[in-house]
Amino acid sequence: MKEEDRKYEEWLRELKAKQPVLTNPQQLTTDILQRVSASNRKSSRKRLYSFGSWLSGIAATLLLCFLLTETLSPNDEDSGFIRATTTTSSLPPNWESMSLTEKGSYLIAYQKKQKRQKEFIYNSIQKKRLNEIAYENK
Repeated sequence: MKEEDRKYEEWLRELKAKQPVLTNPQQLTTDILQRVSASNRKSSRKRLYSFGSWLSGIAATLLLCFLLTETLSPNDEDSGFIRATTTTSSLPPNWESMSLTEKGSYLIAYQKKQKRQKEFIYNSIQKKRLNEIAYENK
């Protein structure tokens, strides 16, 4: 084993002592410079892509904040419109003092009433059309 280690060390020393033989040093230099510049171009592309991703993330965040602000904060014009529609609708005068169950019961009854009215109107129109068709066929 020691003999092999000694030969290996001797062989390694000889390799380290010898200089590489270059057949065309100018070509080697130009190849190295071209590869370095190509790697710089690739890194600039990565940098540009990273910057674009970062910028689009910021834009998305700002847009999301803007939309949330618009959604969650009431405008004076909108609340005035809501007040005008609730005061002109058929809500009872004591609506503000009613409990949630009372409000729910009232709205269900109101919805049923409107449904009956729509059905009545629909049936009236159907009867009128049937009468017109019967009159035309005579």
